[in-house]
Amino acid sequence: MMCHNQFVIGSFNSRSAHNKKEYFNTLLSKVDILCIQEHWLSDLQLSMLGDINDSFAYAGVSGFDNSAVLQGRPYGGCAILWRSDIASTVTVLNCDSKRLCAIRLDGNQWNLLIICVYLPHEDNQVNNNAFIDELSRVEV
Repeated sequence: MMCHNQFVIGSFNSRSAHNKKEYFNTLLSKVDILCIQEHWLSDLQLSMLGDINDSFAYAGVSGFDNSAVLQGRPYGGCAILWRSDIASTVTVLNCDSKRLCAIRLDGNQWNLLIICVYLPHEDNQVNNNAFIDELSRVEV
C-alpha cells in the first residue's frame, strides 16, 4: 500500500463511458482519484467501471430511472474511481441521489471527502429546484 499525504484528483465529463477504456486509462495513469460525470451507464452497467483498470476501485450512480423504458440516448450519471492501494479506509457514502456520489477517505492523520456531482445547467424553475435540492444533499 502507498502512504499518501497528497493526491492528484481529476474530473472528466465523459459524455458516455462506452468505448473509452483506453482514454480512461490514460487519465487514470495521471491521477489517484478520478471523478467522472455523464457516463451514461445504467445501474446494471455500472460494473463496467470496475473493468477499466484493475488498480482502481469505484463507486457510481446512474443518472436515469432504470424502471421505465428509456427514450432517446442515456444521460447523466457520475462516478468516482480511486487507486486501490491508497493507504486509507474508503467508505462509499449513500447520497440517495442520481446526480451525486461521494466517498470518504480516512488516513492516519487526515480525512478527505470527495463528492462528484452532475447538476442541471438549463436555467428554468424545475432545474433551479433540482439544483437547490442536490446542493442540500451536499450540505447534510
